[in-house]
Amino acid sequence: QALIGPGGGAATAAAALSPRHIQGPPQVQVGGGPIQAGQGKAGGVADRLFSELIEEYIRKHVPRLEGSRSEEYRLRRVLSLPIARKRLPDLSARDVVEWRDTRLLSVSAESVRREWSSLSHACEIARKEWRWLHSNPFREVDKPPKSPHRTRRPSQDELDRLLLACGYAEGPLTPAQARVGAAIIWAVETAMR
Repeated sequence: QALIGPGGGAATAAAALSPRHIQGPPQVQVGGGPIQAGQGKAGGVADRLFSELIEEYIRKHVPRLEGSRSEEYRLRRVLSLPIARKRLPDLSARDVVEWRDTRLLSVSAESVRREWSSLSHACEIARKEWRWLHSNPFREVDKPPKSPHRTRRPSQDELDRLLLACGYAEGPLTPAQARVGAAIIWAVETAMR
């Protein structure tokens, strides 16, 4: 096929293209590994699994956190759930709702809220720093409500049994167990948890 060249003459398609086009698209570093510019993405979202996003977050960000052991444990537990097998271009608020409702059947609302915070932060890092997501699907869905605070106090019978097990008796507190009994009484009397 002939094209019109810069001087008005015919040129071939290969000669009309710049060297950049002949060599192929440039390599672009995105998150954990290189992908071809314009490839490996669906609508600008990295074509990866949600589990890859979680693993990358564990590798790059979790070690810097103060409670990194519990954070890593919490996130690794999510890797076994169906949401981890979703591709990022397909990850939606509906998937987050399904994950939330399923988790609430097996763990407390507070556990789901902690997992939610970890996963939402991972998605924010992927959106802002790695450009793996256009939006954070966790921000489009409501968190489960907070659990009500506990107001129960131990009954006198429960306290008596605890003190008996500790070997507590009024008077000089010599064995360590007796001191534990005194600490229990002090905690209950001062409303400590």
